[in-house]
Amino acid sequence: MKSLIFCLLLVLGSSAYAEINPSGVLGFTAWRQSRIDEAKGALEKIQTEAQVDKPQAARPQEAKRKFQQYQQALLNIQIVQELTISDYFTLYLSQLKDRSMMIDAAKKLSAEEIADLMTAYQRALGVPATISAEASLPLLAPKSPTSKN
Repeated sequence: MKSLIFCLLLVLGSSAYAEINPSGVLGFTAWRQSRIDEAKGALEKIQTEAQVDKPQAARPQEAKRKFQQYQQALLNIQIVQELTISDYFTLYLSQLKDRSMMIDAAKKLSAEEIADLMTAYQRALGVPATISAEASLPLLAPKSPTSKN
């Protein structure tokens, strides 16, 4: 897991750790889309620079460097399009410093995203992925009115 995070950081650079906007925490979908938009913007910038710098790019070293930047930008787009809820937790939510920000983030997640996040957490803890419904019923069942808890 740590090696995956390291690879993501190498490919995405510091942008993987997006600044937390004080006016609001991003949900998973918005965070992922912002990463995609940023990667596409970087690609467009490289393409624009290539158009402007055509005379300078005639030098083999410069042309090779520009082509490598272009390939890296394409790779970055592919990677950010595959970001998961686990990546969101590791790269974005891990920066949240107070409970109220975590609550804001939780409110922005869909039920499916919350389930995916919980499943990823389960795997990280080494808990078997399938827990029988019968085993969880006592935890989920509402307390009876006669219960003294």
